[in-house]
Amino acid sequence: MNTLSASAGWRWIREGLTLFRKRPGQFMMLFTAYLMVLIVLTFIPVVGSFMQALLAPAFSMIFMTACAQIDRTGEVNTLQLRAA
Repeated sequence: MNTLSASAGWRWIREGLTLFRKRPGQFMMLFTAYLMVLIVLTFIPVVGSFMQALLAPAFSMIFMTACAQIDRTGEVNTLQLRAA
């Protein structure tokens, strides 16, 4: 396991905020869509909580794909997020 300095953590946070500043509206839209899906799944009695746990990795991948896309081209394409 690698040991990193505290400055590596701060650098990671700073890079994340830089990505957010490039397209804050798109990140907020993505996060809002994620919350809406979670809220809808909450109303499904038994399967809802299972689906939330099942979809969490997929949403993480969508967020990572969006970050990579913004880093490369500066814009998120929804068709590319669908493929993730």
